[in-house]
Amino acid sequence: MHHLSHIPTMKERSHILQAKSSSLPDDALLTCLLPCVHTLRSSQWRKLHNTALVKALVKTLSEPFDRLNASEFCQYCRTFLQQNFTFTLQQRYSKLLSCCRPSLSLDPILWIPMHPIERSRLIRWRSGWLPRGSSWPCLCGLQKLTKQHVIHCLHMHSFLHLPLEVEDPISCVLNQIPTRPPRLLHTQTYWTLHWIALHRLLYKVDMIQHGTNYDPTALITLSLDSPFLFWITPTT
Repeated sequence: MHHLSHIPTMKERSHILQAKSSSLPDDALLTCLLPCVHTLRSSQWRKLHNTALVKALVKTLSEPFDRLNASEFCQYCRTFLQQNFTFTLQQRYSKLLSCCRPSLSLDPILWIPMHPIERSRLIRWRSGWLPRGSSWPCLCGLQKLTKQHVIHCLHMHSFLHLPLEVEDPISCVLNQIPTRPPRLLHTQTYWTLHWIALHRLLYKVDMIQHGTNYDPTALITLSLDSPFLFWITPTT
């Protein structure tokens, strides 16, 4: 959720705040106290400045980084966050994160117009949330309910016209959602069809997760009145 909502972790935020403390105005209280703080043996100031961001700033800049203006400092912070994100992607526990957008930005599924139930299903899929846990059997009766089994059980790759090499077809489609209404007619048609297909799949997943059979009638009319469809095809 940190990545979806573009919120740094607590550790990253503490590093940024510690680096900011060295670029305060001359009349700031902390700046006035620094000469006294440096003389104290019990001072923890050096430990506060022994962070990855401060080290990177000291190594990169040819002049003291307390002379950086706000825009330059923000640029270094963005680089620092991007490096941390790239490192996290390489870890074994970042499987869900690797299926999200590779850029540090607010995920469009959080702000693009859609019904609340549509947004809820998209966020739940992104988060890998299965309410009954992986020990619950799938409605097909062949295997236990897991994300990978649901992908193959519902034939998501063929339904979304994606190759089998794609690990998470729904996330692959979500990563391509435009952030502004497209002007080309074929692009509008593409997203109209894929949006309906996407939510028909998520509706089935929702029903499987709760152990109930889905209604074929509701499936046919699902998402036809979605605000996303009116947003993606604006009237001229």
